[in-house]
Amino acid sequence: RQFLTAENIPDSLITTRPVEAVGIPELTNDGRETGRILTNRASQTFEVRSPDVDGITRSSQRIGSLIAEGVPVQAQAPEYIYTKLAEIRTTLLEEATKDARARAEAIVRSTGSQIGAVREARMGVFQITPRFSTEIADYGINDVTAIDKDVTAVVRVTFTIR
Repeated sequence: RQFLTAENIPDSLITTRPVEAVGIPELTNDGRETGRILTNRASQTFEVRSPDVDGITRSSQRIGSLIAEGVPVQAQAPEYIYTKLAEIRTTLLEEATKDARARAEAIVRSTGSQIGAVREARMGVFQITPRFSTEIADYGINDVTAIDKDVTAVVRVTFTIR
């Protein structure tokens, strides 16, 4: 916790989990437990949730300094969670539907026909992927590894042809 304070992370952004203690069993030479506890290991998890992406990234890169000081530490890579989907969802669906119409018109144009009314429209999943990724999944993607992300809406639109 001192490390987080030294990194200027406010207490209000830190969630402190309860201490977990586990017994480390004594083992025989062939790897079987003897039934005795050799030692105990206690650990505590600190979770930081912050909108300061750059600050959290810098802090996570400096956590190795604790190891250099002899502090046993386990760290996980930061997770970068996109939190604005609700604000852009409608706009993304509108843009995806316009794109579906434009692609349908391009396909039908070569046949001398025209696109008519919408017969059916279905909203699919949202894909939140690392910037420039081509990854897609039928169940959607919510990438937490990259800071920069692309958000894509998937729609299926069926048109009549005139």
